[in-house]
Amino acid sequence: MTLCKGKLLFQCLISSNYRLSSFVQVRSKWYTAQHLEPTIDKKELKKPVPATDPRLFRPIMAPRTEQSLSFTYVPEVQKFINIMMRKGKKKLARNIMEETFKKVKIIQLEKYHKATEKERDEIELDPIKVFLEAVDNCRPNVHTTRVVRGGVWYEVPIACDPNRQMYKAVTFLVNSAKEKDRTIRFSDMLARELIAASNNEGKSVKKKQELLKRCDDNKAYSSFRFR
Repeated sequence: MTLCKGKLLFQCLISSNYRLSSFVQVRSKWYTAQHLEPTIDKKELKKPVPATDPRLFRPIMAPRTEQSLSFTYVPEVQKFINIMMRKGKKKLARNIMEETFKKVKIIQLEKYHKATEKERDEIELDPIKVFLEAVDNCRPNVHTTRVVRGGVWYEVPIACDPNRQMYKAVTFLVNSAKEKDRTIRFSDMLARELIAASNNEGKSVKKKQELLKRCDDNKAYSSFRFR
């Protein structure tokens, strides 16, 4: 009787381990490889679903906490918050981002009221557009990785994927805002850095240019990446 119970328990453990091995943990939730990402775009949801669409046959993940159907939802802003966040303090990162957008709006409005009629057309008052322009101006196309050959470390230039480009742009902006006067609040410095980067100026753009120059100087080592 004891042997039967032990054999049954062993079979249950094996079957449970087999089932769990086909799951992947994503943000504290368990999904199989068959699950699809949720559709967040309202325009995409209103379109008719074709008969061959995999959403009709495969399960869909639940939306994450930062995902929303609101018109204020911007994926780039959420990625910026996630990269800027430290020690899991997401609420603090969100508050900093909101304060930064307020400061950008105030600074741009001050410029707008002081500018002439011709200059006002070139001043962007939407902080989201200023943010997106700043991030685009800070995205590098290539970056360097360290490769050892013959006991010597080389900085080898490689192409950046979109996620790496976003990470580099956020790092440039955040580090540039931290490097300046520490007596001023971080949100104020980040707002100024975003405005400068949106005009293709400032420390963040210089860091991107320095990275591109370093990649150009080390392009002779590009072949080391594939050996």
